[in-house]
Amino acid sequence: MYSVSFDRKEICKLSLETLQVLKQTAVFWGLDWDGDRRDLSGRLADTTIRIIGLNRKELNRLSRSLEHTQICITTHPCHADLTLMIFQEFHPELSMKLESQNKVYEFEPATKSFTSVPDIVYKRFEPDICSDEVKVYWNPSSGIDITEWLTYLILQACHRESTDTLLNVEQKMYEKLLREILVPINPFLSSYQLRHYWPDMPSTGHPHGYGNEKPIDPFKNMKKSTSSQINPFKEKPSAPPSTINPFKQKEKRRH
Repeated sequence: MYSVSFDRKEICKLSLETLQVLKQTAVFWGLDWDGDRRDLSGRLADTTIRIIGLNRKELNRLSRSLEHTQICITTHPCHADLTLMIFQEFHPELSMKLESQNKVYEFEPATKSFTSVPDIVYKRFEPDICSDEVKVYWNPSSGIDITEWLTYLILQACHRESTDTLLNVEQKMYEKLLREILVPINPFLSSYQLRHYWPDMPSTGHPHGYGNEKPIDPFKNMKKSTSSQINPFKEKPSAPPSTINPFKQKEKRRH
């Protein structure tokens, strides 16, 4: 067994096989792996994200989700690596929409559980963002926990690796790493990751209600049922085609 530490403090011991998978996975959580020291550390210490439009509670939740990465999140005017402008839009057909450089990317949540690791990591939310300014429109009535999806958006914007590199990772192995590595490092983010399905949508009796607003306990509600692959993205140009085009979607390989 090999000792694994975070910021020089041991958190667990892993077999060689599990350790090799950790090396593949760490980057998607915003972590760097030092093989000589067998130590994990935040890889975004030199990255600044400016957030406009979140309330104090949402901003605090976002900061907690990313605190292990050492990223700097601010609301003040500054030279930022990425600026996210958040707008609430109560259009009944909208869940979440991103706009950047005259392009539009619309996201609609999947209602089935995810069964492959590349799907679980960011829950099939992988917009191809190539700009340092993004407008995010979201409908609070849709049941979306905006802080979870902003977390995924930021993690992806800070590296260009495709989750397809995890196609050979078994779900059971990924869950083991979540529990043994990410839970002690960041219980907040791990609670999102251990929930392999979309948060509860508003019930029929409450069409304008919210879904789960708080991250659930990471050891509850584990769903492992097999489901068909459902594409949760739907591209809808919201402006004339001459000026707005959908983001290019990454090709998903399925086994």
